[in-house]
Amino acid sequence: MKSGFLKTCLALSLLWMADAAALDFTPCADAASQPGAARPGLQGSLCAVRTVPAIYDGASPERLSLFVRKFAAVGASRGSVWAIAGGPGESGASLYPFIDVLRRSFPGFDILVPDHRGTGLSSRVCPAEEAIDSPGGTALAGAEWGSCFGRIAERPELARQFTLTHAAHDLAGLVEQEARSKPVFIVGVSYGTQLVLRTLQLKRLPVTGIVLDSLVPSQEDARWDLSRRSHVVDDVGRQVLAQCDADAACAAAMGEPLDTVYQRVLAKADPLLLAALPAIRASLGGYAQTPPSLPLTGIISNSESDLRPGRSEAELARDEAPLLFRSPLPALLASSTLPRYPRDAWFGRDPARLPPTLVLQGTLDPKTHYDGARRHAGALRERGPLGLVAVRGAPHFILWTAPGCFERHVSAFAAGRKPVDAECMMY
Repeated sequence: MKSGFLKTCLALSLLWMADAAALDFTPCADAASQPGAARPGLQGSLCAVRTVPAIYDGASPERLSLFVRKFAAVGASRGSVWAIAGGPGESGASLYPFIDVLRRSFPGFDILVPDHRGTGLSSRVCPAEEAIDSPGGTALAGAEWGSCFGRIAERPELARQFTLTHAAHDLAGLVEQEARSKPVFIVGVSYGTQLVLRTLQLKRLPVTGIVLDSLVPSQEDARWDLSRRSHVVDDVGRQVLAQCDADAACAAAMGEPLDTVYQRVLAKADPLLLAALPAIRASLGGYAQTPPSLPLTGIISNSESDLRPGRSEAELARDEAPLLFRSPLPALLASSTLPRYPRDAWFGRDPARLPPTLVLQGTLDPKTHYDGARRHAGALRERGPLGLVAVRGAPHFILWTAPGCFERHVSAFAAGRKPVDAECMMY
């Protein structure tokens, strides 16, 4: 057993050494230097592609490609920041609209944004159907749904290529090969926090510090897994309604309990409200690789984040009957036909050691619940110095929803301040 483990470690080390050459960055095709030619926010950015093993077992010859975009520091670089998107299924494009906030938070640093395997311009689960020049672009459209999911059904082993742990091996190799004598930080958002923590389980990397924005609860904490997402959403939604009812001005403006108003709004399906929702989504940018990979989302979510597999529609309906707010995710998990990959030895664990860590968490987060994140942060304190910034009134994704809080606390952390517990108001 010990011999087999050592052989696996040796094989992985050889793979990392074989891919250890630094990334060769060149000007991105969508980031021309002349004004007006580049996509918004991408002007001057540099791009690189790295090949990695499809499976990190030392035996499989198949390779995948990883896309990385670099926003170079102005002037001499003080170090590098790896910005890791959420999901699972989101590409680095979800962070492009916030590069300026990251630059101000890490002044003088290069910002590197990879696309996870299976997303963006990296290798995809369904290469033909998720290609930029396909009928739906990187999103599935029309007949692409059938052909993509048919491909996965014919090759269920694909799920083993697109695991959380393989993505963590990818990130470890990227960070390690670009790390030099200058400081290195990693910023993870939502699912990205889980990916960063899994990466630090695999290897002790030369990282100065990590920032975890909207920390996922522990994987084995049954109160917060995706099968119970509707309960999480309902809890936070009712907190918001209760705050209005408790505020004299808000209550007077409504004229009746807010839960009554909310149910009437849902029943009406106001076109103006529905139009506002696409506008919010549009604020995240319309880059070609913005649409998330739903096949990858399903594979990783089913395998890593569902602690109640096999639920029937009737069981789900009874479970969610009392709820005022609901999420579609539990039903999607229960009805999914996508293959699951086996959970590995890293599931439910945390890194043995952490570099200095700063967690930013909204107190009204309907995705990574504040209580779940706070409990997870408490466990992580045993692995290294950690500070938790509670962003009062904020929902998910502090980089987006409370950029002032993000910039103020992260810039101090990047400048060398020890991570400490603090509070920040969203507005």
